[in-house]
Amino acid sequence: MRCTGPPCDKGPYCWCDPIGKKHYKLHTDTMTSLVEFVEDGNTLATHDDVPEDIREQLYAEDRLARERHQKASRSVGTSAGSLPSIPITITMLPPPAVGTPAPEVALAPKPIQRFDIPGYLDEQVEEYCTWQKSRVKKPSLKVEYQKACDLMIGEGMTLGLISRDRDPKFLTDNGVKRGPAEHVVGDIDYWFKSVKRVRSEE
Repeated sequence: MRCTGPPCDKGPYCWCDPIGKKHYKLHTDTMTSLVEFVEDGNTLATHDDVPEDIREQLYAEDRLARERHQKASRSVGTSAGSLPSIPITITMLPPPAVGTPAPEVALAPKPIQRFDIPGYLDEQVEEYCTWQKSRVKKPSLKVEYQKACDLMIGEGMTLGLISRDRDPKFLTDNGVKRGPAEHVVGDIDYWFKSVKRVRSEE
């Protein structure tokens, strides 16, 4: 049932009503009904041969499609027209006040811890490192403590400075193993109170 007139928007298959000349799209179920009509021995040579019951089916489908379209158009128009207007308020905030930035306050460094030990500062470091070396047996560890001692003296670091900062990174960054570095920066107070002071008082 191809369209007999100029191409229409109903697709390749449509039925042209002989009376009103209106084109009706033939859906799959309608085409199936027409095939069954022919298989039953009926003739379907032209659009005039479409049986009355199928015509009524096409009229009904067209009527329902038009009603759905009208309802959809009305609902869109109503919903769009019934929306209340929404006022939009734009508030312009004033720019932040430009003021002078707060002056940077330089943090005072922590005071250097003072140990009441007579003698030169570098000799105090050597004495402390000698004590650390006396606490380990392995020669490789003794080497690590000596390396720490040489670094501290080479950088002019005193026991007071090391005790204030307590940061083994200075030593580990320069090749001292972590364990000895931790002991060197962490045992100064203990050495002074428990070892050096006791010896001085004897």
